[in-house]
Amino acid sequence: MDRFQAARTDNEGVAPPGLYLALLTYPLTSDEVEDVIARLHLPGPMTQTLRDSHRLKTELRKLGTVTLMPSDVYRMLNGYSPAVITAAQLAASLPMAQRWLRVYKDELRPVKTKLTGDDLMKMGVPAGKPVGEVLDQLLTARLDAQVATRKDEEALVRRWLQDAR
Repeated sequence: MDRFQAARTDNEGVAPPGLYLALLTYPLTSDEVEDVIARLHLPGPMTQTLRDSHRLKTELRKLGTVTLMPSDVYRMLNGYSPAVITAAQLAASLPMAQRWLRVYKDELRPVKTKLTGDDLMKMGVPAGKPVGEVLDQLLTARLDAQVATRKDEEALVRRWLQDAR
């Protein structure tokens, strides 16, 4: 199955136009992508998809590493649109990169912490930047399967607070 057919299969028969363009321009250099954008007078969101696809393509070698933790993959791919992730998954030549892109799309992207910033402040985490840092650490722990439940998160935060004293 070619990647355009795969794009339709993954998207209930109709892939978004940005995905098709990202697949079409995937083999191009950065300058060639910019030429396509200029010639077609593409709107902002589609322009961003093509630029992001090219940027991600240049980073895919990092995903070829087996020793990556899920949180590493999440940090590398978070912020890219679903169309960009799907285009990279369909066009990448490295099997490990394809696997990590699929894992990110299907399993990692939707992961959220159970605790909220309000929960953390009630537990004694100072408001502001420390709350964001603890939420980020909790997300890492959840992505890397170090915690699975809300109680696990609470216990981890208590341990961190205890160690900080």
